[in-house]
Amino acid sequence: MLESLVLLPGMDGTGELFAPLRAVIPPNWAVHVVSYPEDGEQTYEELFSFVEEHLEGMRSVVLVAESFSGPLAIRYAADHQKQVRAVILAASFVRSPIPTWFRSFAKPPLVRLLCGANRIIRFFLLNGARDKSLVSKVSSLIGKISPRMLAERIRTICQVDCVAALSSCTVPMLYLAATRDRLVGRRSGDLITSVKLDCMYRVIDGPHLLLQASPKGSWEEIESFLRQRSEV
Repeated sequence: MLESLVLLPGMDGTGELFAPLRAVIPPNWAVHVVSYPEDGEQTYEELFSFVEEHLEGMRSVVLVAESFSGPLAIRYAADHQKQVRAVILAASFVRSPIPTWFRSFAKPPLVRLLCGANRIIRFFLLNGARDKSLVSKVSSLIGKISPRMLAERIRTICQVDCVAALSSCTVPMLYLAATRDRLVGRRSGDLITSVKLDCMYRVIDGPHLLLQASPKGSWEEIESFLRQRSEV
């Protein structure tokens, strides 16, 4: 059965940043990139409903969830275990990596100031990345995104807890951790593997935006994981 590779984006929600990863995925894969709506509520509950509608009717799905989308992929897999064949989490989490108190500071003006600063983007998202074109691409894309939307997504991250969904999920899972992740720490991956004991854990050299800065290494781990799963 042909499997569909569904890419769920990070907090930008556009899916545009998957370009480096898509460039190294073999053409025999049916790749579907989900882009989240730019209007309406940006809570995990609302976005989960959107993902359900988007994937309705699809069979044999492999979910690749980047950072922000991890909780969505985990909940979806838990609720659709016959449809989802595997879940890959890239630098993601099941509980907020952001302090809860930061929720009150996640206002559009502050988000506009922080996300518009290239130094902050480089430090937290792309520290160590030498590809100037990638830094420019990320900076340009974030600058186009509504500060209100980003603020709402930050606030929903601060409240997330999908440990229960993870514990009930029997779908094979791979966690990709970045060695130089300044946004999602080691504790996030450790929590996931402590709850789901059969989750494979792989470390790749790179910053938080792992799929963009290290697409080849990321895909090699993903492909190896899926090949092993198909042989079981």
